[in-house]
Amino acid sequence: VDAAAGRHPISPYVYGINSYGFDQPSTIGALGIPITRWGGDATSEYNWQLDKSNSGSDWYFEISAQTGAAVVPPFDPVTFNNSAFDRFHAANQLNGARSIGTIPLLGWVAGNFPDQTCGYSVKKYGAQQKTDPYGNHDCGNGITAAGAAILTNDPKDTDVTANEAYMTQWVQHVVGVFGPAAENGVSIWQMDNEPVWWSGVHQSVHPNNSTYDEVTNKGLSYSQAVKAADPTAAVAGAITSGWEDLFFSRVDLQSGWNSTGVENYKYWNNPTDRLAHGNMDFVAWYLQQFATYEQQHGQRLLDVFDIHGYMPGTNPTDSSGNELINAAANAQRLESTRLFWDSSFIPYNDSVFNAFSDEYILGSQWQQCLCLIPRMKTWVNTYYPGTKMAITEYYLGGQDDISGVLAQADLLGIFGREGLDIATWWPFHTVTAASPGGFSFRIYRNYDGHGGAFGQIGVSAQSGNQDQLSIYAAHRADQALTLMVINKTAADLSTFVGLNNFAPAGPVHVYQYSAANLAAIVPQPDLSVPADPAFDPGFAATFPAYSMTLLVLPEAGNVRVRTPGLPRPVVPPARGGASSREMQ
Repeated sequence: VDAAAGRHPISPYVYGINSYGFDQPSTIGALGIPITRWGGDATSEYNWQLDKSNSGSDWYFEISAQTGAAVVPPFDPVTFNNSAFDRFHAANQLNGARSIGTIPLLGWVAGNFPDQTCGYSVKKYGAQQKTDPYGNHDCGNGITAAGAAILTNDPKDTDVTANEAYMTQWVQHVVGVFGPAAENGVSIWQMDNEPVWWSGVHQSVHPNNSTYDEVTNKGLSYSQAVKAADPTAAVAGAITSGWEDLFFSRVDLQSGWNSTGVENYKYWNNPTDRLAHGNMDFVAWYLQQFATYEQQHGQRLLDVFDIHGYMPGTNPTDSSGNELINAAANAQRLESTRLFWDSSFIPYNDSVFNAFSDEYILGSQWQQCLCLIPRMKTWVNTYYPGTKMAITEYYLGGQDDISGVLAQADLLGIFGREGLDIATWWPFHTVTAASPGGFSFRIYRNYDGHGGAFGQIGVSAQSGNQDQLSIYAAHRADQALTLMVINKTAADLSTFVGLNNFAPAGPVHVYQYSAANLAAIVPQPDLSVPADPAFDPGFAATFPAYSMTLLVLPEAGNVRVRTPGLPRPVVPPARGGASSREMQ
């Protein structure tokens, strides 16, 4: 660890979670979450006045009341409409968190219809492959018994039209209740959610495949609507879903998939939309158009380049999509964090990831890294410098397993080290203040239950083998040095932690979460440091199998320490028996 090298601010907003995951508003405060997101499929058709949404293909295109937090501080009853979104932001205010909202761009929002009114009535549109087995049995899935999508339905069965002016009114309402973004209002408004899936998830109101022009032009238009109501709010786009739609539109994916000949079913084979836009990656085109708008009109409409991080090989599942928890899947999960940063990691060449590698770019023809965050930086620096970067949905799997907790903690360390601005985790199911998944965040944000947190200024930290021991380091406002060390192996690992340009004032305080106790972060005995840090700057430590350890080192002040030599190797004790994969 070198406290004088690689110094850079760590954004607190990389420790965010989607509001979908909270069992109650107090969880936000207990975990120390600084930002939460109102997003997901249902928000694309959210009617803020009626507080209703359309579930789309997630549940038989049915209308229902929007769910949300119940506990809020008092507000003016004339302006506070007690909607789920208003309660969402009020809960964030109560817990000191920022809010991300989602602006629907489809042109349709849920109408004033009874709950379980649906877009594909069997009585109206005929027999369908599936119907709601629990609620309204007349509600179909929009697919005929022969397997064809029903594209002749009437969107007015469930929805009403909504334009830019309607969204301006919504933002004005939020500003009227809570104030503008600059005064603890809603900080960021996203331009809808995953447009690549509009024609699937929201087939009943948007049956056509989305294009470069539609997504970009709607983003430009609706971002003006947001800025008109709150010039201090940030706008985020393009909210892509995964790997493929960073490069292609839905029209491209479909035309490639339907192409004929030896190359059929390869979605990149016939990118008609991409070729009509200079053969540019979709997100590059999106950024370029917003940059052009600012050059022509003198107004920045896009503040955050925002994507989703569901990358090939993350969240290992079986052929039916069921999450896997076993030795192979856990190894893949723990290694998957390399996809977000490591330019030397070629998934196609890796035995764990080979079966999951996407042939486009990553496959045998190209054999490139995925290196998501560096790619994001390149796109931003090339096409719209100064734009912040966000990953507002991602999930590595194993939410309640130690492998998932450690992978999540590792990724949070990577986000801070690599300079991401915002990240919000999408948990598979509810997160409580005591559930395993939450401890990945708590150890960075509230490890002692009294607001103890990881440092705000990242510094250089290197491991002799990051696949075994990951390490992240930061300087805190009180001058303490904080180190996060994650042992990804099944063996205890002993090592020497070398310190450069930092002298501890006393013992190292230790907080640990491990497979031995999934219900708590457990304080450990302090570690001693040399009496003469100039002679041997650092300390020895042993990190338990499958654990994450936060080390807090108070600073001594004016003590000169020599630069240590080469890092000492990670040494598993003889009794541990690390696997051959762990030792590679």
